Amino acid sequence: MVDITETKARKGADKIKENQQQNFLTVLNTIGLRANPTIIKSPEIVKNTFKFGTAYEDVKHVWRFVFDFEYGAHSLDMLKEDFDLVPFINGLTEDADIIDPVFRTNTSRFCNIIFKELDK
Repeated sequence: MVDITETKARKGADKIKENQQQNFLTVLNTIGLRANPTIIKSPEIVKNTFKFGTAYEDVKHVWRFVFDFEYGAHSLDMLKEDFDLVPFINGLTEDADIIDPVFRTNTSRFCNIIFKELDK
């Protein structure tokens, strides 16, 4: 639900693009805590068909980011553990009203990031 658009923007005139890039880098660096990820598909906005926390049932759009690892250094549980309570910048182009700008993975009401394994 968090705007993680990869803009490649640096400090400059467009603060929204700069903050989107910072969120993308936060996600990429958090994923990379245990192993170097390979980006398969940069984040893109998709229609929300996922089950997030009950506080976000009306969210219409989410960002989907597809990545891979060279070897089995990660599991879904590890990603959930690594991301829980990592801060991000909100108030960008997301349509979720997230009060505390931190990723939440371990709560059924306020979960705002989901990990799914696409292929084994």
